[in-house]
Amino acid sequence: MPIENIGSDVYQPSVRAIGRFESFSIGSVVITYNSRLYIENCLNSLLLAGSNVVVVDNGSSDGTPDLVKDKFPSVTVIENQVNLGYSAAVNLGAAVIKSDIFVVCNADVVYPNESIRQLTMFMSEHPDVGAAGPQLIFPDGTWQMSYGHTPGIGETLQRVIGLTSLHHWVRRLCWPRRLDRRPKEVGCVIGAVMAIRRRAFLSLNGWDEDFHFYAEDTDFCMRLRKTGWRVMFVPSIDVVHVGGASSTRVDTSTLYFRKLVESQLLLLKKSLPRWQMLLCAWLERFNCFQMLMAWKLAFCIGPKAMRGYAAARTVAFRHLLKIWAEQSK
Repeated sequence: MPIENIGSDVYQPSVRAIGRFESFSIGSVVITYNSRLYIENCLNSLLLAGSNVVVVDNGSSDGTPDLVKDKFPSVTVIENQVNLGYSAAVNLGAAVIKSDIFVVCNADVVYPNESIRQLTMFMSEHPDVGAAGPQLIFPDGTWQMSYGHTPGIGETLQRVIGLTSLHHWVRRLCWPRRLDRRPKEVGCVIGAVMAIRRRAFLSLNGWDEDFHFYAEDTDFCMRLRKTGWRVMFVPSIDVVHVGGASSTRVDTSTLYFRKLVESQLLLLKKSLPRWQMLLCAWLERFNCFQMLMAWKLAFCIGPKAMRGYAAARTVAFRHLLKIWAEQSK
């Protein structure tokens, strides 16, 4: 469905002040789902930076849209009555924000100082870049994963044998010393904060709405790269991201894990030949199995303080192993 027509013949959201944006230097689309605890800090940081903001709410039941309307009258709010998924929400917001470069983000994000301006300025200075992301950090100032590699056999093997975890551990251990110091081209940037060039966005017809939850950011970045756009990680720009503030409110049952696996499998199907997709799916099953065994062991011999977390991770990987076995047949 063309971006301009999203919502016109399928679903009509409740929108305040659509069309009042003409042109501006910074535009932001914030996706919310039961985000009342976080949205104020996010919007305060965006408005302080001079950004025009659209909030797209995916059927919150905690009063998030009302809070935004009451406390931030300058912010445009799009209210979906049901959770349409992250990709659909991004597309709805992008149809309202008309700036040449706009930033898509989660509600649990805070932009320090001039970070969002620096990110959009980087995009404006590099016209061949379709999307860019900053260095994400946790609220306590510690390092957070901010980019990833293109999905495939090599990337999956690196995770299975622990190279990906080692990569993250070294960066976390060395932080705040930055091992990534210069902007670099990457497979994908994390969708929690992503600056996007409108021309590139429209050339791909936006984000793929087949992805309801998870992997949609990776898919978008992969499609950008396939059509000649660069995807860049900018480590000199820090943005605070709580992490998991919305996803943990979706569902912690088997349904939550099923959505994760289905999205990851869809990404593999779209990007790989069938034999590679099947091999990656088998490797994912093996990875879930070894993680399940590792967390079981941690529960049995680890310190008492970590047993609750180990038990939760054991349950999670038990669910994931079962679902991968079902989905990859």
